[in-house]
Amino acid sequence: MLRNRLAELLAERDLKISRVAAQLPNLSRNTITATASNTGKMIQLETVDTLCQFLHIEPTDFFEYLPFNIDFDITITKNDAFFTDVTRDTVHLRDEDIKFDIYIKVNNVSTQSKIFEYLGSNGNGFVGTDIPILLTRDENESAGFADFWHKKITPGFRSIVWDQLKNNLAQAISESLNEKLAYEDVSFSLSPKNLILDTDFKSDLLNVDDFGELPF
Repeated sequence: MLRNRLAELLAERDLKISRVAAQLPNLSRNTITATASNTGKMIQLETVDTLCQFLHIEPTDFFEYLPFNIDFDITITKNDAFFTDVTRDTVHLRDEDIKFDIYIKVNNVSTQSKIFEYLGSNGNGFVGTDIPILLTRDENESAGFADFWHKKITPGFRSIVWDQLKNNLAQAISESLNEKLAYEDVSFSLSPKNLILDTDFKSDLLNVDDFGELPF
């Protein structure tokens, strides 16, 4: 896993992205924002070069690296969501109407993958509003992901992995809802922001390990 540390570097210097963009005419504010949030799939070498010169740092200071990747495999095992009336305006989700198995895979090209198994379910909620999602460690698992999360994943990467997990969950639940409640005039695209995720390694409810806001 590789990420840039631009957000921290700017925060350390009390610099806002708008000011940096004003001083670097060859870089747009959108480019700097996307770079700082680590949302892009690639970053131009010219961008890295310009920012390193501006911040008076080496490329080794700009990037952070962990020798593994993390992937999520999600299988929906139950979906009892239903429309509350014939107009199909509202989808109702009772407690544990959606259940799923999730495997957290820690991959390294030179070693065997580590796999952490969790069971997931929803609390009471409606599609289109916040939906509580609980992940619990499978009872047959001798060790959960929490220890690896706190000891092996740095705070900056935790934010990225957490967003990746929520994106994967939102996509899996959306696809299941579209399959379960298939109508020509209805489609679901659940946003990760709609999910209030609670796990044994981090929780949206407690705001544990929040990475903080970008310095806009």
